Amino acid sequence: MLEILIMIIIILFAFLAAVGIPALIIYFVIKNIKGNISKSMENPEVMDQMRAAMKARNPGLEGKELETAVTKNKGKAVGIVAGVLIFFVILFFVGPIFLGEEFTVVFFLVPFSILMIYLGIIQYKKRMDIIYTPTSTVRGAAMGEVELKGQALATEVLNAPYTGEKCIGYSFKVTETRSSGDSSYTETLKSDYKIPKFYFNDDTGKVLVDPTGMELNVSPSFSFTSSPFKPIPDEISQKLLSFGITRSGRQRNQLNIEERIIPLGKKLYLFGNAGKNPYIQEGTAQFGSENMMISKGTQLNKLFTISDSSEKSTANKYLISSIIAFLIGGLLIIGTLYIILVKLVLF
Repeated sequence: MLEILIMIIIILFAFLAAVGIPALIIYFVIKNIKGNISKSMENPEVMDQMRAAMKARNPGLEGKELETAVTKNKGKAVGIVAGVLIFFVILFFVGPIFLGEEFTVVFFLVPFSILMIYLGIIQYKKRMDIIYTPTSTVRGAAMGEVELKGQALATEVLNAPYTGEKCIGYSFKVTETRSSGDSSYTETLKSDYKIPKFYFNDDTGKVLVDPTGMELNVSPSFSFTSSPFKPIPDEISQKLLSFGITRSGRQRNQLNIEERIIPLGKKLYLFGNAGKNPYIQEGTAQFGSENMMISKGTQLNKLFTISDSSEKSTANKYLISSIIAFLIGGLLIIGTLYIILVKLVLF
């Protein structure tokens, strides 16, 4: 009787070990994936894009209502992205057993090739928007897509976090790329992004700009990348200390520092959507441009950018990025077709 009881206990422990340990591993993997996704979405630029998406769907959202909607949307987005990643992780381990290695590779290649082609189309459409939209003056701008050339005027003058330059707005990021064996990952050590509403001015007048969701196509005001052969200078180390980052000398990991600003008094290129200015009471504007506000508009993938380059150079940036996306997507499609035709059909 005792032997049977001991056997039952051993079987129970074996069952718990066989089921419980993998379940715990899966639980912590899922928790870690969701935590990393949630952390990445706290990036100020990502949050700004989410605000733009919410305002595109609900143009009347502002202030606390907008932030509440963004927070709820962030939770849903984390769940969806985590679910997709978990599916691919499970597929990576289980796929070869049930589907075979070739089918598993195809399952990975197909969605990524479609995604890259889709991104290429979006970037190419942005280039075409720049080419086929005529340049307007502020006073002559009509509702809809608008292309302007002029200067940015501050509603609030800011100091850039690294260089201290006075500016309209800024984006600042410090990242570290760490390598472990054949893999590597990038961690954001510091991220700061702030662009308040500002005016865009030319010889004919000025118009308000809501920068939510705007692409910052400006040259870096400061940029530095370290390597084992390029140590971090003392002045940069001292500056990093002010952000709570302790790095100096030669580093095995790659440190990247980048700051971009919307400068004061410099000629800029602006492309966006001209709509009604919600901050002006109807009938009180002295000029037509005061009734308008430039923003991202209601279509998520439409172009909304400010650039310190010429119109042609800005269009070429989108052309290059679209070509790269099409090439990657095309290579992935070729690889998929090769596996399907050669590995699965012919053999």
